[in-house]
Amino acid sequence: MAHAGMACERITAAITRSLEDKSPIQAILDPYNPAGSTMHVNFNISRSLRWKTAPGKCHVNCCILDSDWEAGFCRVIEGHPGVISYVKNHGLGFDVQYRSGT
Repeated sequence: MAHAGMACERITAAITRSLEDKSPIQAILDPYNPAGSTMHVNFNISRSLRWKTAPGKCHVNCCILDSDWEAGFCRVIEGHPGVISYVKNHGLGFDVQYRSGT
């Protein structure tokens, strides 16, 4: 089963590379919430691991982190010139796929 997963990921990567110039990848938001608003989000959390976001890149004051990897991701994405804005908000349907150890 592991080989099937790796084959699928390689095929996806090849398709993505072949369409890079013709059809760039875009994030697809929830069709029932196309603006991706967090206007009605109101919750208390107990996690202490947080990233204070850059106001010019993120409209919420901090990202609640599940790992140190996510803190590194926030740091990199905030400094990347191609990133206009971002938010980590559970349930918006955006996630970054990654494999451990590769």
